[in-house]
Amino acid sequence: MLALGLWHLWGARYYESFWDEDTNLVIGWLVSRGWLLHRDVFTHHMPVEYMPSALLAALFGNSFIAFRVFMLGLWGGVCALVFLLTRRWAAGALLAAFFAGLGSFWLTYWYGHMMLVESYWGYAVLLSLALMGGPLGETPPAARGRAVGVGALLAFAVSASLNCAPACLCLALWLACDRGWRRQWRWLAAGAAGWLALAGLWCLRHADVGLIYDQAVRFNTTVYARYCGYSGPAWLGVLKAAFADNVPYFLSVFDWGGPSQYLESLLKLAVWAWLTWRLRRREYWRVLWWLVFIPLLKVRGEPAALSVPFHSAGYFLVAALLLCRELSALWDRARGRLPLRWGLACAAALLLAPTWLASAALVRPEWLHPRGDPLCAAASDAVVRLTGPEDRIAVFPMAPRIYFETGRLPAVPSVYYLPWQADWFSQRAATLAALATNRPKVIVRQNEPVWGRPWDVYAADVEDWLVREYAPALIPGKSPDEPYAFVYLPKRR
Repeated sequence: MLALGLWHLWGARYYESFWDEDTNLVIGWLVSRGWLLHRDVFTHHMPVEYMPSALLAALFGNSFIAFRVFMLGLWGGVCALVFLLTRRWAAGALLAAFFAGLGSFWLTYWYGHMMLVESYWGYAVLLSLALMGGPLGETPPAARGRAVGVGALLAFAVSASLNCAPACLCLALWLACDRGWRRQWRWLAAGAAGWLALAGLWCLRHADVGLIYDQAVRFNTTVYARYCGYSGPAWLGVLKAAFADNVPYFLSVFDWGGPSQYLESLLKLAVWAWLTWRLRRREYWRVLWWLVFIPLLKVRGEPAALSVPFHSAGYFLVAALLLCRELSALWDRARGRLPLRWGLACAAALLLAPTWLASAALVRPEWLHPRGDPLCAAASDAVVRLTGPEDRIAVFPMAPRIYFETGRLPAVPSVYYLPWQADWFSQRAATLAALATNRPKVIVRQNEPVWGRPWDVYAADVEDWLVREYAPALIPGKSPDEPYAFVYLPKRR
């Protein structure tokens, strides 16, 4: 399955990408060029998110292939670690094999290959559970090495995204209630401190530490939260997302509106089956813990035609692990009964077939476009033709891959300009000032709404400046109503 993923990437030249992934890659590339996070480039995410992309860009430059191979290798490594951690459990090797199979061909379908912070902290939570074992019903020894690993993984998850804090707190409470793990608290603390020291040193070198709170905390709680429908204290917004939004989501098990909802429903069924089985065994404390933990993992749902919500990576990884755990246990109990095993194998293939078909349907259209969106590729070609490597450009409101493909640096302190940035006075002022100072050689602007908000409404001041200082030029062979039909060149004075 890992070879199939690599074939999608290389043999089929699968090049589909998503704005969030492009943003991560571009900002990591800028950091590798010496830009400071939060000062030279705006981001409302924690600096830790950009550590892998910055390192890869320093080694391989702006290469999509390098990033995708890294993510596939990371996924393969996670599957290998799950095997190493669970092979001594009852049917543990089968658990890891099922999980690797499900996850690998699910990879493109789920966007798990993308360099999103949700992927990283999802892996961290998954490995924490495998290291601990207890919440899954297993009892591995609470050894020093395991404690260091769990501490480092939990610290990583929280430092990568503050949205992970409630789920990590839930894991920490489980550790506190287990006598064996309580004895290892010094090693848990040592693992956490080791990661935080490493991340802190990286942030001191690659981020403006004084602006981290301003952009990654204050901006999120005062501006971005409003666009997500939350108001009031940040911790209350997290709890609302976890329970007021997610509980109805988990109760709608049979919401099968398409391939995406089918897989979500299958994983929800796995979670409910696991909880029901634990109730039958009167493991009430374990059931109560999971009823709190699972909603904390599910950040938000974003229904799409052929993909599951990538912002909920932690939930999908954990639910897949639960599903595979129960499948492996059932298979193990069927030892010596060949007809039952054949029936289980056929049932598993039939259940997962829609997932494979959805993955194929998502990937196949991209085979025709080795560089992804052909409209975006035309804009990139125009930028390369009209500028030199030293020239600055601007891309509005959000097509960061153009920076990445052309190798041209942004003329403004961001790689996107969305409605919530226009509502953040310091960012709006910095964007206008940078445009006036740097006067980009070429500006690319999409002519389509962003989250239903017209560009010339939420970014009227930037649009006024653009109309006053620049003239549109139609890209050859493009229709004026296409999203990337025009580039803007400075007016002659």
